[in-house]
Amino acid sequence: MNKRSDLRTHRWRTAVLAITAALAFTGIASAEDKKTDTNVATGYSTLDMSIFAGWQWFQIGQGTSAGTHKFSPSGAWGERLTENVHKYLSIEEGIQIGYNHLNLFPVGGKSFTIQPASSSLLYGAGVWHFTPRESKLRPFVMLGPGYIWYHPGGNTFIPGVGTSNGNRTALVYGIGLKVNGNRNFGVRFDLTGMRSGTPRFGLPGVPGAVGTYYIPNGELHESSLTASVGLVFRMRYHEPPAPPVPTPPCPAGTTGTFPNCTPIPVAKVVVDGISGAENVCAGGDVRLTATAHGWLPNQTPSYQWMIDGSPVAGATSASFNVPTAGASGTKSVSVKVSVPDSSDSKSVSVTIKPLTPPTIRFGVSPSTVAYGATIPLAATAQGSECGGPATIRYSGEGVSGTTFDSKALSFDMSNRLKAQSRTVHLTATATDQKNQTASAGADVTVTLTPVARRLDDVVFQSMSSRVNNCGKRLLLEELTPLLRADPGAKVILIGHRDASEKGKIAAKLDEQRVLNSAAVLSAGKGICPSLDLSRVMVNWVGTEQGSDTRPALCGSSTNVKEKGGQAIKESDKKAQYRRVEVWIVPSGADMPAGISGLKEAPAKDIQAKGCPK
Repeated sequence: MNKRSDLRTHRWRTAVLAITAALAFTGIASAEDKKTDTNVATGYSTLDMSIFAGWQWFQIGQGTSAGTHKFSPSGAWGERLTENVHKYLSIEEGIQIGYNHLNLFPVGGKSFTIQPASSSLLYGAGVWHFTPRESKLRPFVMLGPGYIWYHPGGNTFIPGVGTSNGNRTALVYGIGLKVNGNRNFGVRFDLTGMRSGTPRFGLPGVPGAVGTYYIPNGELHESSLTASVGLVFRMRYHEPPAPPVPTPPCPAGTTGTFPNCTPIPVAKVVVDGISGAENVCAGGDVRLTATAHGWLPNQTPSYQWMIDGSPVAGATSASFNVPTAGASGTKSVSVKVSVPDSSDSKSVSVTIKPLTPPTIRFGVSPSTVAYGATIPLAATAQGSECGGPATIRYSGEGVSGTTFDSKALSFDMSNRLKAQSRTVHLTATATDQKNQTASAGADVTVTLTPVARRLDDVVFQSMSSRVNNCGKRLLLEELTPLLRADPGAKVILIGHRDASEKGKIAAKLDEQRVLNSAAVLSAGKGICPSLDLSRVMVNWVGTEQGSDTRPALCGSSTNVKEKGGQAIKESDKKAQYRRVEVWIVPSGADMPAGISGLKEAPAKDIQAKGCPK
């Protein structure tokens, strides 16, 4: 094909585009005459025509075809006709013309040779929109077949050999966005891809001489991407349906649809009563229940209970447990039942009787007892009205159940020469059925009377009534301090003699032994103290040995230095019977049991002895 033929073809394409554009503007003018509304949010067109311009790139994602040729990027323009046959689907026909120069690489050359060229693409496609045709913004995808004419320039690439067009089938695809500006115009943005076979332009398929051109044999292809923007002329515009004539509202106080208006029901809440009111003790259960009516079927009443006019938090149901713990007195309990625009209240009185502890009386009789005695405990308790009957429990040292036992008390039993006493506090505690308590106390005094104490015996030599040094030590160092500590104490001296001591002199030994012992205690001279003999009781019983002997201190050799012949030898087994029993009877103590025949000490006879040496 020569240069003149190419120019003729180009002019033909241009004429087609011009005619199409004229038809489009005729449609626009006609549509303008009928223009009534510019709101594209509800109206739509069924036929759109657009003209566009953009930029086209070849070899997208493929590089050059075998390194022998490529198309330069260049501007492109064209037009499209779109039939909106469905809310989302359209059928589109279009033509796109591009002026992409052809670059050929000569055999043995070092760079491409650029030749003028152009392309004409005719396609039909289906377009799927993501929004309905009434929408202002309509993103879309497209896909369809096409046919492309590749037009080389008028020059010959090989001397003496002319070039020809390359015509190929194509696949067209793309994405885009339509913006409907008003009822007549819109804007469209496209990113369109094309894939086709490679044109040969009449060139050889194998390389020839140096400086010649060729396009390799084989299944080669061309791929392009065009970005464009176009003006859309919206034709066959469909007006949105006329808005319905508004129905007048029903008058105030009525409901329904005009003219079928009915009066609106009005709620009038009435509290019928409150059940469950009663007088209780503090801590008791009082459950009140309100009954009411007068609200509408679609309404749910709200409840609020109050005590003495103050709302109770959380008390918002038809029933209410009145809090009575720790409270007393008469309370006004009310309930308010409400719905929008109506409410009613009612109240009742609830008397809460106070919880008071029980009363108790407690005394002990007798309040003073001797050690060893027991006392029954008998307190009396009266429960309160709300507390109920009370039980009594006793506590304190010596208490066991309902009895006080003095033997549970502790005394100094190693010192029975002195009177001892202890006062203990007893407690009676009354507990009622509400676990309230009251206590009362009473004191009990327990006395421990002194008892007579027997010391070791004063032991004598056979046929002797002399008190040796060991005996004096017992009388002066052990007995005398006890007598001085208790001025009311008495002394008992009982003389004994051994059955082997016989004769007229021996018959008086038991008596003389008692008198000498009393003289040591009362002479008031030398080492002898001056014990008042009125505090001394005596007796002598001869060879009678009814009481146990206690010769522990002086019954055998001791550490006490004795005069010659006065020490008691350990071998003297009968010495224990030659003795004087020594007793101290403290103030208030009874005489030792089993002792009889005691008499006052003969003061004249004892004083006559002086302080024995």
